[in-house]
Amino acid sequence: MSPGQFEWLVGAGSSADVQSRVPLSIYVLWHPEFEDGPALARSVAEWWNGGGGDARALGAGIPVHFRSADWTEDLNLLGDPSPPRTEPASEPGAARIARLGTWRRPVRLDESDVNIFVPLVDDHMVADVSWRRDLVELARHHDATQQRDDRTRSGAADDATPRVYLATIQMTAAWARMPEVITSVKALYLDVWRDDKHEHVHRRVERRAERLRRQLTQAIVGLLRDQGGTKPGTELMTQVFLSHAKADGEFGPGVAERLRDAGAGYGQINVFYDENDLPIGQDWRAKMLTAAALGVGFVAVLSDRYATRYWCRLEIQQARTPTESGDGVWTVRPTVAVVTFAGAWTRLVGELATVPVVAWNDGGPGRASEIFDRLFREALVSEFHRRYAAKLARWAAQAGHGPAAMVTWTPDAASLAHLQRELRRPRPDQPDSQRPPPAVVAYPGHGFLPTEERDLDGLLDPGIDLLSYEALRDRLSQGAPPAQAEVVSRYPVLALSVGDAENLAALGYDAAKAGGSAGGSLHVDVAVIRLARAILECPARIAYGGVLRDSANFVSLLHDTVAAMPPRARPDGQRLSAAEVADPETPLINWVIRSRLKDYPASVRAELTGLCRLMVVGADVADDLGKALETVRALSVMRAQLAASTDATVVLAGKRTGFPGVLPGLAEEVGVTVTSDDPGDVTVVVLGEFGGVARDLVRYVLDPDLGLPPSLQLATHTAHPEANLAVLLNARPDLREHVVQAYARAAVALDRLRTVAGRDGATLLPRLGIDVETWRALMRTSGIGFAVRTLRTRILPCLRDRGAARGPRAPLFSITPPG
Repeated sequence: MSPGQFEWLVGAGSSADVQSRVPLSIYVLWHPEFEDGPALARSVAEWWNGGGGDARALGAGIPVHFRSADWTEDLNLLGDPSPPRTEPASEPGAARIARLGTWRRPVRLDESDVNIFVPLVDDHMVADVSWRRDLVELARHHDATQQRDDRTRSGAADDATPRVYLATIQMTAAWARMPEVITSVKALYLDVWRDDKHEHVHRRVERRAERLRRQLTQAIVGLLRDQGGTKPGTELMTQVFLSHAKADGEFGPGVAERLRDAGAGYGQINVFYDENDLPIGQDWRAKMLTAAALGVGFVAVLSDRYATRYWCRLEIQQARTPTESGDGVWTVRPTVAVVTFAGAWTRLVGELATVPVVAWNDGGPGRASEIFDRLFREALVSEFHRRYAAKLARWAAQAGHGPAAMVTWTPDAASLAHLQRELRRPRPDQPDSQRPPPAVVAYPGHGFLPTEERDLDGLLDPGIDLLSYEALRDRLSQGAPPAQAEVVSRYPVLALSVGDAENLAALGYDAAKAGGSAGGSLHVDVAVIRLARAILECPARIAYGGVLRDSANFVSLLHDTVAAMPPRARPDGQRLSAAEVADPETPLINWVIRSRLKDYPASVRAELTGLCRLMVVGADVADDLGKALETVRALSVMRAQLAASTDATVVLAGKRTGFPGVLPGLAEEVGVTVTSDDPGDVTVVVLGEFGGVARDLVRYVLDPDLGLPPSLQLATHTAHPEANLAVLLNARPDLREHVVQAYARAAVALDRLRTVAGRDGATLLPRLGIDVETWRALMRTSGIGFAVRTLRTRILPCLRDRGAARGPRAPLFSITPPG
């Protein structure tokens, strides 16, 4: 096979399964040797798809994927296309031939209606023939899409194949050396001659990230507007309405004037400031309200007197009143509130309860442009939700679902009241005595926090359900999960085993090292928070081994979930004892070895009281060798006890090297759990999508021709005499027996899982409530949506109905503790 035969852009001509596609996906591409690449890519992902500290919004925006590191054969799952191999050669052109045989992870274009590729073209990318080849292919797809858009605007019928656009970021002086098919596509620039050539690297990254977000936002607006995918009156028009209270002087019209002036130089927008922007002689009152209702976006300058001014309140009501754009899809104006309070007593405006709020402060350099950036970000995300809502509305109609209002914003009390009136408006053919049919209000994302949704749902009639897009999709595809009990006697416990893997970059995910961040991978955080929400909302409890992920918004999620969990009662109806009330079952059980207690000072433990129960394993040891040995011992004991106290385990990612125990932690947990289960059943779900040890396990389990992965072979981790495990075994030979047993246990566990995977796909796995085909599909699924859906609608209800957890297991570690 020649290098050019590998298909890395998959499904370009597919028009199938349009209903399940997302409207838009963004792919950020960079050469792995480009120093700023990871930080810039992460800034794009956080901008479009991050939560900004809000667990509700994490992963609920426009999907952002990465492509940078090379795709290697050891990442392939059974059935995946393999890139052609290039044999090593010694001739002068060997390096070039090798690079032509180098690829990135294949992209499934048919998972999105529109795919926007954002290559960060630096010197390394220009000099690399494999990247030039890939950009040529993308540029050709871009040209074909542009020609298709031209035909569509001319009245030709459109097809349902995915669109591909190229938004190239030029960061090299050698741009002219790229093939003409690439340079003919208009590029964007992050660096200008005025930039400080000696600025600190962090300042350079911040400057580039800000410009990248702004230019990419404007480029996407232009692409979607030219595509013609929006309707008149929807989000991608070109006007911004500035609402302000004139009585507040510099904090009202003063700020609005600075925003107007910044808008004039921003590009792609006209700013409506006041009645002076209307032609002479027109009815300014009606026209101002029309502008407030139909502008591309709405900026409310919240000064001290804003909430007391009649026209300000009327303008915001016009902007935030839902409008049906067709097919049961409702929109409001994308809105940003700018706070300029001067310190006087004032009030807030109810219609702004769920909109982004930005502090003006002193309106420093670039502040006004940042506000327009945020406004256009809100407009594009709203357009994304509008397109996705239209798909869901068609699906619901085909399924015979009752009336549905698909909203494109985070609903609040005022907008819900309006929607309820519309949904309960009698139809012309409906008799007066007939009860209105059940209806649904569906909002973007994966769901509110439990208490939020409960409170808002209480504002609606009993016959109207409030649920997220994800929950509606679950209902349409697999059926809704069983209703929660009002009082429960026991919560099922599900172990969540996760860690950032070393090969995340090759899989197209954030590698958690961007900008020197100490946090975890942004993409893994999205997966963790969505899995955690599904578990906690069951309601069930999470068992987690190791220090909590700071960046996954765990604590805020726990606070809200605990308030929404139904009360626990004894089966005999007696009330709980004082001790049980003082030390309640918590939604999270965190197993941690004693040497890591330093990560839980008193302030953290106090914050987690009632939310998380710490289960501490191990002893304090002073000397380094003893501490290392005690860590090994404590981790093995912890994992055995964790497995003994849980009903099921979900595994994803995980380190392959650099672990402190006897073998990779996820592998040890799987080994203990599976070998303690009945041989004919499993309680472990392994998700291979996020790489690491979990993907190694999946490759072995699904492919009977593969040998044991190197990450699970003792020789791999003792080959170097200075490796942690080699040093321990040399110092304490009595440890070897336990280590050998641990690796043997993991091998036995994998063989059991391989046997289960080889069964007929219709075979039921009774402990999980799914069949073998679904279990195998979970191993191979891309993204996290299918796993969350299966967990919520099938696995968790099965665990909740099954009864007691597994019984205690025999001790698995008998080596004498040091000292």
